[in-house]
Amino acid sequence: MKLVACFSEYENLPVNVSHIGDLSRLNSGFAAVYESEHNLILIRDMIGRIPLYYSKGQQGYSFQEKPGYDLLPFDKVLVYDKKTGRFSMRKRSFFSCTASLKEPMSVIVSKLKQLVKVAIKERIVSDKLSVLFSGGVDSGIIAFMLKKFGVSVECVTACVHWQGPKLPEDLVYAERAADELGLKLKVVKCNLNETENALVELIKILRTRDVVTLGIALPIYFAMKQCSFKHVFTGIGAEEVFAGYLRHKQAKSINLECLRGLKGIEERDLSRDRSIALYFGKQLMMPFLDNRLVKYGLRIPGKLKIHENYTKYVLRLAAEQLGLPEFITFRKKRAAQYGSNFDKAIQKLARLNGYKKKRDYIQSLSTAT
Repeated sequence: MKLVACFSEYENLPVNVSHIGDLSRLNSGFAAVYESEHNLILIRDMIGRIPLYYSKGQQGYSFQEKPGYDLLPFDKVLVYDKKTGRFSMRKRSFFSCTASLKEPMSVIVSKLKQLVKVAIKERIVSDKLSVLFSGGVDSGIIAFMLKKFGVSVECVTACVHWQGPKLPEDLVYAERAADELGLKLKVVKCNLNETENALVELIKILRTRDVVTLGIALPIYFAMKQCSFKHVFTGIGAEEVFAGYLRHKQAKSINLECLRGLKGIEERDLSRDRSIALYFGKQLMMPFLDNRLVKYGLRIPGKLKIHENYTKYVLRLAAEQLGLPEFITFRKKRAAQYGSNFDKAIQKLARLNGYKKKRDYIQSLSTAT
C-alpha cells in the first residue's frame, strides 16, 4: 500500500505516512489517497479538518471542491476496486469519552497545559503567523504561546461600529489583552455598508442565507481578509472539547454532548471557516483539534469543564498556569457575532431596509453580479 497523495494541516507532514497504517501517528488534519495492486483508498482525519472529494464517474479525487465531486464523509473510508470498478464505504470508529480520568484536578490541569503547548508548537510552520484574536481565553492562549515560542505574531480582530452602540466587546478586550501581553494587534473596524457588501459575498462563498451562520462568518471574513500571513491560527474546537456552549450546561452528560458536537463540527463550523480561508488563500491551523488534545479532553470529567457557572473551566485553569492574566482566562465571552457587534449590524441593516426580521433582510440581498 503506497501513498499517492496527501494534504495535511501542517502542509509538510511531520511524520512518514507512506503506509496507511502510519496515519494513526498523525495528530493534525489530513486527507490521503493510497493505492495497492487492487484498490484505491481514500481517507480523512476523524474530525474532518481537511476535505477530500471524489467522483465515481471519473474515478478521480480532489482536495478542492469540483462540480460532480462528492465530499468523502470523515467517518468513512472509500475503497475503489480497480478490477471491478466498484466503490464501497467502510465505517470507522469515532473518538470515545467512556474512560474518564481519575487523577486529581492539579494533575489533569498540568497534563492539559503540556498538551496545549505541544499542539501549538507543532503547528509553527513559519516565524510569522496570524491569529484570529478576540481577547478570549482560546485565542489568548494561542497568541501568548506563539510569542513565547519566538514567533512574530499578528493578532487580527474584526468588528463593526457605527454611531449609536457601544464599542464592540471583543474590540475592547482584544486591545486590552494585546497591550497586556505585548502583542501586535491589527484592528479591522467595518461600517454598515461594508457589512452589507460582505454579506452578499459570504452568501456566495458559503452558499447559505442562514442568519446565524452569516453572523458568525462576518468577523472571520473581515479578519481573514486582512491577515498578512498565509497560516492563520484559530481557536476553533475549544468550545466543543472543553464544553463552552449553553447546550453543554443543559446536557445530562457533558462529555457525551462534547462528543456529539465534535461529530457535527465539520458541517457546522469547519466547512464555514475552511471556505472563507480558501477564498482568501489562507491555511487554517487548529491546535485545539489536535488528536491528542481531543482524546485527552474527552476523558476529563464534565464537572471540571463546567464549574461554578464557568464553561471551559479546566482550560481556563491551564491558561492561568501558562501565565495568562485573570481578565483573559476568566472572561465570560459571548459568541463572535455578538461580541463583534455584527449581529446588531445585521439587525440595523434590516431596519434601514424596511424589514423587521433579519432573515427577511438576508433573503432580500441580491448576489447577482
